[in-house]
Amino acid sequence: MSSTFATLAPTDANACWDGIAVSSDRVALGIDTPASWTPEGARHWAKWLGRLDALVPAGKQLVVMQGAIEICDDGHENCREAAMGWDDGSAFTLFQIAVALFEPDRQQVAQARRAGHVALTVQVAATFDLAAAQALAVRINDTDLELAGFYDVAGFPSTNDVAHVVERVTDDGVRYEVVVGAFLDRAQAREALAVLDEALTLDGFVRPLDQRTSADEGC
Repeated sequence: MSSTFATLAPTDANACWDGIAVSSDRVALGIDTPASWTPEGARHWAKWLGRLDALVPAGKQLVVMQGAIEICDDGHENCREAAMGWDDGSAFTLFQIAVALFEPDRQQVAQARRAGHVALTVQVAATFDLAAAQALAVRINDTDLELAGFYDVAGFPSTNDVAHVVERVTDDGVRYEVVVGAFLDRAQAREALAVLDEALTLDGFVRPLDQRTSADEGC
């Protein structure tokens, strides 16, 4: 499974950047900003990618790298740079820019405002032992599996952590759940689960990424 951000590599092969990279079938964004992986971030960008997807015409891609906007054919081909840029990192601002670029009618805009994807993840463990959960996440991350899904955070180009420990408050206390990746499509999440089974003999299941906190990121 390829990295989410293969199409967002810097022109200079030696160039590096830190931030957030998110992508869907019609949108790819590289956002140069200090950030940590969080369930909230995944849900935020899943929602806005769904809205942007609804504005981008079939056969086109909206590609944004560090503020520069390109409109490309499918496959990141035949790209042309847009006259306007995206500088503030606001998803709402980018939505407005997409409206200006693609000129959808009012009904399309209204439908896009109501659209949004659901962020899914693969859960492979649940325990009340934080150290055990963190150890499993490290074991998964040490394999360098490219299972980030649509939402990747940290340094680029590189393989970033894909396994994370998230918290769930239960009647018995805080339970620590190990989740892998964030996905917009259930089939892609199931594919990731199959990779984990083959590489590490891990069982799990696909579920919405619904937590409010992330234990291993200190958030």
